[in-house]
Amino acid sequence: MSRNKQKKLYGESVNITIYYIPTELVHEFSEYVVKPHHPGGISPAIKNLMRKAVKEEKQNEKKE
Repeated sequence: MSRNKQKKLYGESVNITIYYIPTELVHEFSEYVVKPHHPGGISPAIKNLMRKAVKEEKQNEKKE
């Protein structure tokens, strides 16, 4: 994929579905992670967790 095409993709949203996550895990995640830290709901929580994970990985790459 060309660099220009990659940059263009970052500005768009993608709907994803993750299968085979146990219901009780989703419930616990919602109760203990989402509600206390992200009252706006699970979607913003997932986005924030993804951003945090990417940022941490980028920082780890710089350290190596």
